[in-house]
Amino acid sequence: MKVGFDACLLGSWAPSPPNATRMLDIGTGTGVLALMLAQRFPSATLTAIDIDHDSVRQASENVAISAFRSRVSVLHSAFELFARSAIRSGTLFHAIVSNPPYFQPSTQSLLASDPQRAVARHDSDGLLRQIFTLTPRLLTPDGILSLILPAELQSHALSLANSLNLISCVSVFTSPRRQSPKRILLSFSLAPSAPSFSRLDVRNADGSFSSDYSRLLSPFYLHLS
Repeated sequence: MKVGFDACLLGSWAPSPPNATRMLDIGTGTGVLALMLAQRFPSATLTAIDIDHDSVRQASENVAISAFRSRVSVLHSAFELFARSAIRSGTLFHAIVSNPPYFQPSTQSLLASDPQRAVARHDSDGLLRQIFTLTPRLLTPDGILSLILPAELQSHALSLANSLNLISCVSVFTSPRRQSPKRILLSFSLAPSAPSFSRLDVRNADGSFSSDYSRLLSPFYLHLS
C-alpha cells in the first residue's frame, strides 16, 4: 500500500484544534498520513500505529529519512490494544486520523488475494466500529477525529458515531460530471456543533485538477498535473 489518493486527501484536509500537541494516526501504512500532519502542524508529536509488521517497518524507514523524525513515532500494535493502554495511562490526543479498511464483510466486494492488502483494505476485524467506540475516550475535550471513507459508507459511519458529533462532511467527486461522490471526508468532536456539508471536485470538466484540490495538495506535491 504505497502513497495513495485517500491518505493524501485526508492528510491535507484533516482539521485540528489550535495549538494541538499530540496526534494519532490509526493504520498508518507507509506513514504518509502521519508525515503530512507533522508537516502541517509543527508543534505536534505524532504516534502512528499499524497491525501489519511490514507496514510498520516501511513507515519507520520513511519517518527515519524525513525532516520530522524527531516528532513521529511508529508502533506495531492493534488499535484496540493501543487504545486500552492509552486509556489506562490517561493519554489523550488533540487529533486522531484514520484511513481505515473500508470494504465491509457484508458487501459484495471481493477480498484481496494478497493477505496484506486484505488487512489494509477490508474491515474484517471491525476496526471502524472500534474507532467510534474507543476514540471518544482518547480525545481531548476539543479533540477531533477525522476519517476518509467510500461515500456509500456515510450512513453506516454516522450510525456508529454514538457519543461523537459530526463537525464536517465533505463529499469528494472525481469530476463535476459525476452524479455521486467517490469518497467522504468526515470529522467529529465530543462537543455538539452544527455540522457543515460541502463538495470537493478533484478535477475540472477538462480533466485538469480543480483549484480547491490543488490548493489542498500543493504544499505536498512539487507538481500537480
